Amino acid sequence: MKVSQKILLIVLVITAGIAIYTMYFKDSFVNPTDCPVGSWCPSGSVAGNNFLCPAGTYGASTGLSTPGCSGFCKVGCVCHEGSTQDCPKQCPAGHYCVQGTGGIITPILCPEGRYCPAGTAVPIVCPVGKYCPAGSS
Repeated sequence: MKVSQKILLIVLVITAGIAIYTMYFKDSFVNPTDCPVGSWCPSGSVAGNNFLCPAGTYGASTGLSTPGCSGFCKVGCVCHEGSTQDCPKQCPAGHYCVQGTGGIITPILCPEGRYCPAGTAVPIVCPVGKYCPAGSS
């Protein structure tokens, strides 16, 4: 969609010592630009007023229009504000990450009796013959 803008141009023409002002309108077209990846733009946005995708979500494409962006971060992953991938960073070892981790939802310490390697979504039961204190990886 193109938005038409009328631009008033004033041209000064000097002929035989007489200044003549000529005014005319010229059509100019401005193409709307998609909101960049990692952000979203509500209706009526202007350049530079885009909002970063909230922590726990990601924006993988341009032109997103809601704060949900492209969706929640994958389980086992951390998405900080403005993330552009569904799993930009694995959950740290010794912790597990539920869907939407990255903002107020932070990686959760792995409980006693379980272990959590990097990227864990659900803590794993400690193997027979082993002891797993809280935060085991």
